Amino acid sequence: MKSLTLLTIVFLPATFISALFSTTFFSFAEDGWQFSNKFWIYWAIVIPLTIFMLFVWWWLRERKARCF
Repeated sequence: MKSLTLLTIVFLPATFISALFSTTFFSFAEDGWQFSNKFWIYWAIVIPLTIFMLFVWWWLRERKARCF
């Protein structure tokens, strides 16, 4: 269960933010696939949010371990 929880915590923020933006960062034009020039915003939000979620998960685990 700990592995499943950790995996969920790692991928959930990125999934949530992509659903919240609800935009596509890729488009197919005549000359092939193209990136949006705003793709960096996604990573600027997702990376700190993921680190924060991992910290909260760790903190709650440590807090629970001290209580018992």
